[in-house]
Amino acid sequence: MVLVGHQTRISKTLGLAFAAVCALAATPDVAMASGWKDVGASERIDSSGRLNMLSQRIAASTCNIEANVEPVISRGILAGSRDEVDRIINAIEFGNARMKIIGAETRPATLKFIHSYRKTWDETHGAIDAIYDNAGNQEAFELIERSNLDLNAAASYLTSEIAGQYSNPAELVQADAIMLDIAGRQRTRTQQMLKEACAIWSENTPDEAVKQLTATMQLYDVSLRALLDGMPDAGVKPAPTNAIKVKLETQLREWAEIKPMLDQVISGSALSDPEKTDLYLRLNEALIQTNDTMSLYTKYSKHLF
Repeated sequence: MVLVGHQTRISKTLGLAFAAVCALAATPDVAMASGWKDVGASERIDSSGRLNMLSQRIAASTCNIEANVEPVISRGILAGSRDEVDRIINAIEFGNARMKIIGAETRPATLKFIHSYRKTWDETHGAIDAIYDNAGNQEAFELIERSNLDLNAAASYLTSEIAGQYSNPAELVQADAIMLDIAGRQRTRTQQMLKEACAIWSENTPDEAVKQLTATMQLYDVSLRALLDGMPDAGVKPAPTNAIKVKLETQLREWAEIKPMLDQVISGSALSDPEKTDLYLRLNEALIQTNDTMSLYTKYSKHLF
């Protein structure tokens, strides 16, 4: 019953959010007439959405470095995430043909969100560099822990702006933009769950982390089932191709194995070090799977199937 009620709330929330996206997509400067060319709309939405995920991956990596859970892998992920953020934000602003983002951004409103994101990112970037200069830099760890939600919020605002701007019927229909947005958020949630689980077993604000992890798990579960089976109230149609359906079914089976481990974390039962490593690796594998799913949705939105 709790899940049903939660699903109804999610449906209403998603519906309102996507109504705003669709309204933006219908404005004259976005819904242009014939002669409109491909500037990488799907790729821009996909890449900006990755910034949300990376904000949480950075936080999860720093937490696990501190907690000594796969610290070598976590350090590598932290450095890779930093470099990927730099690459994405530069591509979104200035274009990157290799990423299929064609041309520099010129729309003042979008540039404003890009520059706002950069201000928040510069602080986090500096903290990551400080950790690499001094692995014991506690101030840098605390800054990332404290500011990761601000970074995620800045990325969310930027993604919403880009989704509204580039949801153009000439390349990307509104229903596809909705699916791209949900699929993209699933990537972020894999890393949110890892971050929140780490906060619990590290005893960094465990009570708050338990609430956050519970909510993130519910959103991940409901969104996964919505992508697979559809959620009409939120404008979500079922998996549109067999390839996407198979990938989502694989994710659902993997989720059935991950969820009991997270339930154990929430219950307060201590995980052994090998169990923490197992959960760490499974959630990072889940990220790979959600990335693959997002790639399939991006391909589908361009009608390449």
